[in-house]
Amino acid sequence: MPKIVSVSRPNCATTLLEIAFYLLVTLLPVQANAGILGTSIFVEPYLGFKTENTKLAAGLLPAADIKSSAPYAGLKLGYRSFSGVDINLFAELTKGKARIDGLADSNDFTKNSAGVQLGINSMGQVKMYLGTSFLNEYKVEESSQTQSYTISGPSFHAGILLKIVSYLNVGVQYYLNQYNKVTGSAFTSGEDLDTYYSKVDTQEYSLYLSSTF
Repeated sequence: MPKIVSVSRPNCATTLLEIAFYLLVTLLPVQANAGILGTSIFVEPYLGFKTENTKLAAGLLPAADIKSSAPYAGLKLGYRSFSGVDINLFAELTKGKARIDGLADSNDFTKNSAGVQLGINSMGQVKMYLGTSFLNEYKVEESSQTQSYTISGPSFHAGILLKIVSYLNVGVQYYLNQYNKVTGSAFTSGEDLDTYYSKVDTQEYSLYLSSTF
């Protein structure tokens, strides 16, 4: 992997907070009628463990393989209709060690994700959902082995959530990352990832516990 330095990208945190605030203000009056309509606003913090493997096939640059397994934390803010349909915003943060081809030791990484999900509940016991991310960045931190770089792009995912006991759930999720951008001073021919690698293949899974309020 070449020694590269990441270039800062716009932060979506402000946009996420603005949308969350709008959702809260708009739907809060509905919560007051929850007993009649069966609707509610919900907050769902969660903790879990995530595994990701990204393979970059040789192109202009040599092939690279990035593997990581680490704990992560997230938060959902959403609205549930009387028919059991959910729509929610989410934000996730993952930090840990990544194993990268060509490096003797594991390297620190940070992944930030945020987006929207749509789900269907069955009897309040099982929830199936689909989602997409408008923020999906994987950053390898600078170290003595390499300088930092960031890959990013859209992400789609599907998951299932099972209620264990009151207020406690367990969920599994599969992610389809479509990384298409890379930032770093060594990438002088633009930010398109396919300029440097002929193919990008990713596999990502997570297991988590959540509590819904």
